[in-house]
Amino acid sequence: MDAFGYTTKQAKVVFKAWKQGKVEADKQVIDKIFKLADGKNHGVRIGTNMGIAVISAVDAIFRNDYRTAQKGIDRFAFCIE
Repeated sequence: MDAFGYTTKQAKVVFKAWKQGKVEADKQVIDKIFKLADGKNHGVRIGTNMGIAVISAVDAIFRNDYRTAQKGIDRFAFCIE
């Protein structure tokens, strides 16, 4: 896993917030967050911006700052387009 990778547990935090309607994303974005967790990227190196985006979203969710979490998820989605 890269220095800026993230774990499946962190991906689950994002999933839970998404499922509860606290953040918005396409299902494909959530699926990609899980697919790239724990370095399980099947030979595709996770970009630094992608990892930082997920980690910042998780940190914001723990602070109940869903606006900032949404920005992190949006940055991740932009990186995978």
